[in-house]
Amino acid sequence: MDPLLVDFVFAQGCEAGGHRGAHASSIANDTFTALLPLVPQLVKENVPIIAAGGIMNGSQIVAALDLGACGVSMGTAFLLCPESGTSAPYRAALRNEAASAEPVGTAYTRVISGRLARGIRNRFMREMEQFEGRIPGYPYQYYVTQPLRKACVSAGRSDFISMWAGQGVSRIRELPAADLLARLVTEAEQTRMVRPG
Repeated sequence: MDPLLVDFVFAQGCEAGGHRGAHASSIANDTFTALLPLVPQLVKENVPIIAAGGIMNGSQIVAALDLGACGVSMGTAFLLCPESGTSAPYRAALRNEAASAEPVGTAYTRVISGRLARGIRNRFMREMEQFEGRIPGYPYQYYVTQPLRKACVSAGRSDFISMWAGQGVSRIRELPAADLLARLVTEAEQTRMVRPG
């Protein structure tokens, strides 16, 4: 990789929620590498690395930085912030993942958008996964499912909507974004005090 051609690279671990950064046509064609082993592999390329995937607290931020990342990207951690714009049924599913002793969990799917993405499992994912090989690619499937997803949100139902979330969703916290950011900084600072580096 030529460091003169890029400012930074996102290292997306398999724990990340939402669409994969790669355009693999199926789960079988994607390479799934966890974030923490991925970061040191990419740091060797002499390009600044932004770590993404499963980062939900300050100690995980510090772990990524200690491995050589220059920053982190966090998505799932902020989905319950009032500023996020997540729909009411999506928020209810996120709360359920955080509160349940046996959360539904997340999985990869192409059935909602036609592109590989990780989200909270719901009825649509379960019932359509048998047809995954016949699902048209993005953006066609995304447009085909859009009316169904909109109708479900309007009806307050989460069984046929996209609820993109990473593997760490059970550790989500419901706080305003500024408060969550402050807490993450405090957690990272406390981790550094315990584990100077």
